[in-house]
Amino acid sequence: MVAHKSKQEKNVDGTIISISLVERLKDFPQDRLVEEVIELWDEINKLEVELAVGRKQWRSIELERKSKSKPNRALVAELDEKIRVANMKILQLGKQLENERYRNTSLESDHNKLKKLELENAKLLQNEEELLLLVLDMENHIKKLQDM
Repeated sequence: MVAHKSKQEKNVDGTIISISLVERLKDFPQDRLVEEVIELWDEINKLEVELAVGRKQWRSIELERKSKSKPNRALVAELDEKIRVANMKILQLGKQLENERYRNTSLESDHNKLKKLELENAKLLQNEEELLLLVLDMENHIKKLQDM
């Protein structure tokens, strides 16, 4: 919390009275204080905008001054930056391509495994069907033997 300095004021009879900022603000109506704060806030915002515009103009003037003294340097720096960004994009796209190739080979491998499993499943189902028919045939033979 910020400590406020006391302000000394003279009383009607000439004695000095020490009054802090907080005590002085207690005397003001709250609506008035809110209005004052809002006004000051708006003024600060306006000053910040003006300061930002001034800084932007200052940078613009500085860049213009530098470009006049060395006209090609600014262009070269701009082109170097564009090349750097393009190289970064190329690397990024290369990594994405490599990842997609890996995913495709992985997907193809999974697809081949799935085909093998489906074939194996079909063979097992066929074998199960043959064994079931064999069991039914044996039950029929047993029934015939029992009936004899």
